[in-house]
Amino acid sequence: MTVSANSDFNLTVSQIVKQGLQLAGLLPLGQEPRSDQQDSVRLILGTRLSELQAKGVVLGTTERTTLALSSGTASYALATDTIDITGDAMVLQSVSTLETPVIQKPWANYQELSDKTTAGIPTQMYVEKQATVRVLLWPVPNATMTLSYRRIRLFRNVDSGGVTPDVWARQLRLLVLYVAHDLALAGNLPINKIGYLGGLVAQSEKTLLEDAQEKGDVQFYMESYR
Repeated sequence: MTVSANSDFNLTVSQIVKQGLQLAGLLPLGQEPRSDQQDSVRLILGTRLSELQAKGVVLGTTERTTLALSSGTASYALATDTIDITGDAMVLQSVSTLETPVIQKPWANYQELSDKTTAGIPTQMYVEKQATVRVLLWPVPNATMTLSYRRIRLFRNVDSGGVTPDVWARQLRLLVLYVAHDLALAGNLPINKIGYLGGLVAQSEKTLLEDAQEKGDVQFYMESYR
């Protein structure tokens, strides 16, 4: 038996729309969705993806990045699609190859700092999550530095039917179920059909969010051999 050497299966938004309509029983096999159905489902997917991020961190939307720090500046606005910084950060001085840990602290700890203008190498940060996410550093950088951190970003927009959604391939089933369930609601389908699809959505969400969590504590250590 010959097994394919490829593992790049994915679905476009149009294909997700089609499968969702078929699963809801609103599109016979062999037929294609109408353009107005495509537009409606893109709204469903955008709303559902935002809801999914409110329920938990999806690892596919985390990424490592850096921020240039300036001497004398403590507060920095992050990219507009940033939801949060996950974990602690590291700071690197331009004249050094050694990084310094920057521990993420809650507001209460940052507020208790008696002198927020102290200058030096940052060792603490407070992440302020409002319309724009900002990071406040202490001590205030006293030179040009680079902050390395990992952020959680928003899902990319579901712009058109020909693009692939901003999820891992193993999360596609959930998107199809979202479409089927919400279209069943909008189409006033029988309550038992809606309930059945809702149960599938709940189980698929649970599986995804469990899979999307980092597993266990990872520690790095060095051993010396004599």
